Amino acid sequence: MLELVINSSRYMTNTSNLNLNFLHQHQMHKEFLINENTMITDAAMFNGVKSMKVTELPSDASTGDKYILADQGKVAIKLEDTWHYVAPKDGMLFWLIDEEKLVIYSKGYWKTIFS
Repeated sequence: MLELVINSSRYMTNTSNLNLNFLHQHQMHKEFLINENTMITDAAMFNGVKSMKVTELPSDASTGDKYILADQGKVAIKLEDTWHYVAPKDGMLFWLIDEEKLVIYSKGYWKTIFS
């Protein structure tokens, strides 16, 4: 159950899994926030990751492309002109397109479970 505490200095501003921003009352430019969250959700639902061997993201990536950064383990999702980073959580599962294998994040590491 998600609990959001209003009128407090401690309230959630992002979702716990994909780090999506919450929409707040009287927020300006709501459509930008909703559109960004929709693009992140769309990209995250497709579990294909281009590679997990990169340390620098390619400049020619397309919207929706995903990479697991080799030096950090974070998932990078390309959204139009910017990259959105998602910290991995235990149980995240991705198909590595370049290596044709399935990896899962568990106890701080990406592990191959099928190749």
